[in-house]
Amino acid sequence: MLAVYAYRAELEMQKAVPFINTAEYQKAELPTRLSIRFNPQSGYAHYYRAAYLAQAGKNQEALHSLEKSLRTTAHPATVLRLMADTEWEEKKYAFAAEHFNQALIYDPAPRVNQGKVWLNFGHAAQLAGYGGEALSAFRRAIYSVESSPVAGPNLGFLFAWFGAPDAAAFEYLYAVSKYPILKERFPDWALGLKTSNMNDFGAKLFAQLDAKSLLDARGLCLRASFHISTKDYDEALRILERAEKMNPNEANVYLLFGEIHYLKGEKDAMRRMYGRFLQMMPNAPQRNTLE
Repeated sequence: MLAVYAYRAELEMQKAVPFINTAEYQKAELPTRLSIRFNPQSGYAHYYRAAYLAQAGKNQEALHSLEKSLRTTAHPATVLRLMADTEWEEKKYAFAAEHFNQALIYDPAPRVNQGKVWLNFGHAAQLAGYGGEALSAFRRAIYSVESSPVAGPNLGFLFAWFGAPDAAAFEYLYAVSKYPILKERFPDWALGLKTSNMNDFGAKLFAQLDAKSLLDARGLCLRASFHISTKDYDEALRILERAEKMNPNEANVYLLFGEIHYLKGEKDAMRRMYGRFLQMMPNAPQRNTLE
């Protein structure tokens, strides 16, 4: 009789699998529930039930099913990765880092999404405050078969955080030389560095990007913003003048000109620059503040 129930559970799992991680995931609800009813000791049944629950946004129930799956499954790495992903969604970064790490101990070179797994481990470790583990994970992500374009910048950020600016700049510059599409991420890089109060490093990094002719007018605005943060207004003005010549239609040039004049107490010049910005961006969220 037990063999019959185990067989029925297997059939239900086979019904569920085609719908998990698809837009039709709700069709996996009944078969995953029945598979556990037929064979409550099956680690696979609990895993597929958890996969359905996670996709349905029922993360706590999913984690409960994954804990049951871990007790009997023959493939703990798969279960641990899903557990870590779910904990990440719940912002439980320390638990996510621990379970990503355990998954990679069981399977350090996953055949699918190897780079992504190491990258996710690095992100979780970084947010959990495990800087050393994050550094190692981002390095593995860079050198994995499926290398991730964002692993290098993440590694660079950590090097900068730990006070190694040369190593940090190398990682950023190498990443953008290998993946030119990363130029689209320059605003994100700048925001991350400014939010972390790494304005001196940001100014040096964007100067190096500028030296390699990688900055357009908007990129020059990002570079200038670091100098504004460090109160090097003259250098910021020089950079913005270049940006204006490069593209007179870049509205951020005039927004930053206005900010510098405001900080220097030059109210007439400030009004002119903010006025030009608002002419170009009439629906800008800054309108109420600037007018």
